[in-house]
Amino acid sequence: MEMPIVMTIAGFDPSGGAGILADIKTFEQIKVYGISVISAITLQTEKEFQSVRHRSISNLIEEIEFLTKHYSVRFAKIGMIKDAEILQEVVSILHRKKIKIIWDPILKTSTHKQTFVKHSIPQLKSILNDIYCITPNVNESLEISGKSDITEAGLDLSQHTNVIIKGGHNLSEKGTDLLFIKNTNQSIKIPPQTQLEVEPKHGSGCVFSASLTAYLSLGFSIEESAIKAKSYTEHFLASNNSLLGYHSK
Repeated sequence: MEMPIVMTIAGFDPSGGAGILADIKTFEQIKVYGISVISAITLQTEKEFQSVRHRSISNLIEEIEFLTKHYSVRFAKIGMIKDAEILQEVVSILHRKKIKIIWDPILKTSTHKQTFVKHSIPQLKSILNDIYCITPNVNESLEISGKSDITEAGLDLSQHTNVIIKGGHNLSEKGTDLLFIKNTNQSIKIPPQTQLEVEPKHGSGCVFSASLTAYLSLGFSIEESAIKAKSYTEHFLASNNSLLGYHSK
């Protein structure tokens, strides 16, 4: 059986901890084949974010068109993107090609550097209708929804798309993710899947969304994929004591 081909459209992190390189490492471990389009070039390590150069929408469209002409892609993950206008263009082209999209909404880096143009955030909700699933952390879910409560944020966003609010910043239930299925008005709690002792890791959000994309491409449901992705990410977080994680299933 051939591996499914999945696409990542994300930033290049030269440290290898986040972005395109983290996505490709994750895809390989889960036995799917990754192809990629670089949306931005960053200068960073696991401890310091120095700069970002976003690539033009014309570059992204040209590469997406070229790759999807040669490869059969059913799922694509989007990571770092400059603003709502570029996100809309990328989402539109993928949606027309019937590719299901997982978007990890990176609004700021872990060092609080704003990487998504802030004034375009209110435009995001309308774009979400053409996205299969988003994977915000708690703060991102509140900012995109305009709500002040996690559950309210999830219910609001799930009127447009499936939502998984990652539990790393969930103060009430640490480590518990919340899955909101589109148009169901209910949440599913996904608690930690292992007993491993985890440590913070650079790129853990990228790894979660990439593993979610990979499991979806293998035919698992959104809930099954969220559970499996959480387990994969916990192994990544427990792999060592540094900020750079190792990949293994």
